[in-house]
Amino acid sequence: QLLDQMQERLQGMEETLTIVQNENEQFLRICEERDEQIQLLQNELSRIEKERNQLSDENERLRRDLEATNDQFKRERQRANEADLVASESDTVRNSILSNYGRLTEENLDLERAMEDLRKEKFNLAKDLEFCRE
Repeated sequence: QLLDQMQERLQGMEETLTIVQNENEQFLRICEERDEQIQLLQNELSRIEKERNQLSDENERLRRDLEATNDQFKRERQRANEADLVASESDTVRNSILSNYGRLTEENLDLERAMEDLRKEKFNLAKDLEFCRE
């Protein structure tokens, strides 16, 4: 009877052992699946990290490009302002030249009129002088 009890206990232990082994195998499969999932997630995380670094590099490149473009814009704006100033000064000089030309033209006409008057007076004086000689 003790032997029977021992055999029953042994049989119960063997059944428990089989159940525990089956559960252990299930847990091992679950662990393997989890390990695969973790590996997939780590791969995805690495991919995302690489993409983030690429985007960060691209963002930095774009920031530098924008800064260079802004600097170039400022230089071009400065050149445009300088060109506007030169154009304005050129207009002032041109207007002054035109004004001087107009004034000189007027003075030249006055001088020509005065010379014509002198020629007429000379002619009249010569005529008077000849008349006096006769």
